[in-house]
Order: sequence, then structure tokens, then C-alpha cells
Amino acid sequence: MDKTLRAVLDTNVIIAIALSKNDKGPNKEILRRIFRKEFKILYSTGIFAEYSAKLLEKGVVQSDIDELLELLRLLGEEIRIQNFHIRRYPKDPDDVEFVLCATNGFADYVVSYDRHLLEFDSQIPYKICEPIEFLRGVRKSLADKGGE
Repeated sequence: MDKTLRAVLDTNVIIAIALSKNDKGPNKEILRRIFRKEFKILYSTGIFAEYSAKLLEKGVVQSDIDELLELLRLLGEEIRIQNFHIRRYPKDPDDVEFVLCATNGFADYVVSYDRHLLEFDSQIPYKICEPIEFLRGVRKSLADKGGE
């Protein structure tokens, strides 16, 4: 069975993608791999609202935010949060939406730089990790399929 990896990107990763000047860094590599459909980005309405608000706070102009979100919408998959029950919730209320999206969307990864989210463990069926570790997983998945 051909299984495409599924991932939820935390807002801090989206901010890093939007603000990074290093085209060879991990954040831009994640964006390139989204465009090449090497993994599926999962999002919810609440996640997109947070992306938009935080990018605006960081000084990204609204038209650039709209363009990025439209690309992610076209290439990703919207997850409707239907199951709100998980064994334990993250300490930071802002992280709950990402965990619920990953749980409801059967994600393989949640990608973040947030220490609190990275340390969260509630017997979840997906990996929470930083972008470098996520990219290793994407590369391995592609290699296993004979694609990289």
C-alpha cells in the first residue's frame, strides 16, 4: 500500500517557513516537499486562524499570508475536528488544536519547535518532533518507496 505521510505543522514552523531567508534550511525544504506532494499537510480552520494571526503579528503582509494559506489549502487536507477526547491535553491551550487535528486526521507527525509540545506525550499514535527529525522521516519514507 502506498502511504503518504501525514503531518500537522505547528505555527512556529509556518512562521519559520515564511520568514526564513535560508533557501537551503529545513523550513524551506519542508515547503518544497509540500509543493512536491511528498507528504500531506493537515490543517483545521482553527489552525489556519492561528497561522494567520501569528504571521500578521510577525509583520507578514496580509496578501502574503493569504497566498501561503491558499497554497497550503490546495495542497493539504482540511481536518474537521469531530473527536475531542484524548487521554491528556497539552499544558499550553494553543497546542490543543494541533493535537486534536493530528488525532482526528490520523497524522504520522506533528512538527514543532515548541518545547512544551515536543515534550507532550499522552500515548499518542504519532510522533511530535522538530523539522530536522521530520525531514529524516520523509526522506526515509521516500527511500522505502524507491523515490529518494
